[in-house]
Amino acid sequence: MERRWPLRLALAAAAFACRATAADLHCFVNLEDFLNCCGFLPGMRAACFGEGGRMPLDQADHCCRGDASQLVIDSVAPLVELAPNNSLVLQHVVDACDLYLLLHDPMPVKIWELLAKASLLRALDGSRPDTLTDGNAVKRARLLQHALAVTEAFFQVARNEVSIITQRAFREVAVDDAQLGSMIGPFLHLYKEAAETHDKLLFSPLSAAGAPASQSTSADGAPRGGDICLAFAVVGRWARAGAATLWSLLRHRADDGRRLRIFILGDGEGIADFAKLVRDLRAVAQGSVARHLEPMQVESIDIFASRFLKRYLRRLPKACSSALPRVGKALYARLLSHELLPPDVDRCVALDFGDLLFFDDVAGLYDFGKELAEGELLAAGLHGQEEAYHTGKPSQINGGVVLYELAKMRQHNFTADTLEAAAVGLAKEYRNFCVWDQDIINALEVDIYPQRGQQSAIRRLPCRWNLIPSTGWQLEWNTLDGWPEVMALNKRYPGLLTADHAEHHCPSGVEILQTLHVGIPMGAYKTIFWERAVFQADGGAMMHGSGNARDPGFTGKGCRCGERTGTLHILSTLKHWPMARRLFAHHAPPGFADELAQGAFLRRQAQDSKWTGGGFWGGGTSEDFEGMKIQSFEHSLMNSYVSSYANCATVPTPPSEHGDYIFVPWGKGLGRPGLGGAPVKVALSFGEVAGSTYMFLGALAGGSGPTTSTGLEIELVASPPGPVRLVVRWGARLSQLAEVELGLKFETTIADPLWIELDGARDRFRLAWRGLTLLDGYLGYKLAPLIAGLGDRMRFFVAGKAKHIQWLLCDCAPGKVEHAPGVKWQLCERAEKK
Repeated sequence: MERRWPLRLALAAAAFACRATAADLHCFVNLEDFLNCCGFLPGMRAACFGEGGRMPLDQADHCCRGDASQLVIDSVAPLVELAPNNSLVLQHVVDACDLYLLLHDPMPVKIWELLAKASLLRALDGSRPDTLTDGNAVKRARLLQHALAVTEAFFQVARNEVSIITQRAFREVAVDDAQLGSMIGPFLHLYKEAAETHDKLLFSPLSAAGAPASQSTSADGAPRGGDICLAFAVVGRWARAGAATLWSLLRHRADDGRRLRIFILGDGEGIADFAKLVRDLRAVAQGSVARHLEPMQVESIDIFASRFLKRYLRRLPKACSSALPRVGKALYARLLSHELLPPDVDRCVALDFGDLLFFDDVAGLYDFGKELAEGELLAAGLHGQEEAYHTGKPSQINGGVVLYELAKMRQHNFTADTLEAAAVGLAKEYRNFCVWDQDIINALEVDIYPQRGQQSAIRRLPCRWNLIPSTGWQLEWNTLDGWPEVMALNKRYPGLLTADHAEHHCPSGVEILQTLHVGIPMGAYKTIFWERAVFQADGGAMMHGSGNARDPGFTGKGCRCGERTGTLHILSTLKHWPMARRLFAHHAPPGFADELAQGAFLRRQAQDSKWTGGGFWGGGTSEDFEGMKIQSFEHSLMNSYVSSYANCATVPTPPSEHGDYIFVPWGKGLGRPGLGGAPVKVALSFGEVAGSTYMFLGALAGGSGPTTSTGLEIELVASPPGPVRLVVRWGARLSQLAEVELGLKFETTIADPLWIELDGARDRFRLAWRGLTLLDGYLGYKLAPLIAGLGDRMRFFVAGKAKHIQWLLCDCAPGKVEHAPGVKWQLCERAEKK
């Protein structure tokens, strides 16, 4: 990671000399040396000091002393003002700010501000019309996209700063808040200029580079024979909404001697509408599009007249079949294409009609079927993380691009497998289950085939054949109301470089770091997420090299960073983004652009934003949207994240090797359990007890003098092979109140946490686990007034060697927002059911 500041830049050197003197830098010749050697990662100092470095080890503390943030600000801020049009100078500002935020401290808002401004100015300077050529359009697009992403990150950082200053929760700070506007407002005109510059580049003839060529001939170079089977579900007058999908597919077909054989699975109206679409396209098609459109064979299956489908729906569990809308039945027909399509069709690709844009020859996708092993029946792409976060069912596999091996499916009685998957999913009470074909595919993957030892029955498609342009590392990435208007109207996937070039984007370190800016991250919790940003930056390129960089799971786990895509899958409410509409319009057939630009492919949903509409995909009602928030909270609870919902919050706390208490952060704006004399009800999980695990409810005060404590301390002590002991004290490691030998293996999980309750009068406490009351007693007339007198000073602390400690805290005061029905962590209600 070592980078050098080029001394040949006189302007940079002059400003640097004025602001960063030798005394400031101590042992280093330039700022980047200082940043590279004195960061927080353990190996950084070793590379500069001691046996492996160039300076003595005992000089490390001396050389790395001082206020690094102020040094960076004083060194680079003048450069932004003195050289706003010098890309090389601005690049060094960006490098210095990047290094500081990643390796020293991700929190200083001023450095985020400098980074955003320098990134925007650098991108705009390098993207002037007179600097663009057909050879650098993609490179310039990457600069612009990165600058936009960094500025969006800075907005979230600024929003969090306002929440801290004003003691409000993050989401209580409106996007048009005046104080927030004073921080972010000066950057919005640059953001808009960068977005408009990228728009021009996006659709410029200079950027219309050819798509990556798929192999479309046989091994000996001769054209291949046969057909390429595709299946579309079209119900009602929907065909024109898919015009850009079909047109982009035809534009990228190679002349390989194969014709397209398309099956329309729908109703009479949909079948007629698709036939009209084909006639309209043939009237305007020219060149290669006309050559592939003319021999294209279209065969239609009216699924609502299909006797097989009627019998299948009667066999399907009633809870599934009775709730299926007409389009849902058409999607099930795709899943059952081995039954509905003619027996001479051995392979077919089912595609969402209206969600997809093709940037490469569909033949490459179809021919992937030759790589499937004998037991593999189908291949599908993944959603990435977002869908799984916001649904209460297995949702990793996406059904919008699926390669079906029909001959194998017939041999393996795949129809019976789908019925079994439906029954199992319902038995497991998956939320909103059975609504489309991908629900069944996911249940097969998770619940059916693994039980039979068929782990490989479903193959993952190569990443390039189903890129869903999500930015799940970004706060409120697809909730457009969470952004200022100019950002909401210009948001775009960072990997969309030109209208014909999209690639898998792996977020940079600073893009990931923005997730720290919700609340006040502190202690080892901050370090854990900070390290994750460093090591996951750019797909782990720092650790593995750029050639081996892979997405850790933000958009598509394991996908190669920078890999060019063959299909872009803009699903559900992602199409609300104005950029998505413009992109579909660009790829539309002649005469269709205006229609698609107005959103012909989009049906507005209940969670529309005030800017354009939008929200997390999959939801169509306010109840669905609320359910997504609940699922997001539950995901945080299960996976050591910070989140809040209604009157509860969940936070992780790292282990404390020496038993030092770590404060559990809690946003004042959300209301802390116990405020105003409300009951305190807390749950926490930490796995199996190892050594001692401590919990403290009360007030701790320290500093230069002795530590004082007022409150309840609970200690769980494991001394294998003996039983676990539970000790309750008044004060931290002070007066023992009770001790119990539990006599059982004690292991807390998210499903079975340890419950700690303190009533409103502060005179009675209770410990419970798995429905067992471990302790239930009174504090007595002397201690109860003391803890009651803490009032707002009551805090929650934890210590111990447990590898994973997760808190669930809820404010159970009267009048607080009730939990939605059906959630499994209704702390207040469950705690009352003794």
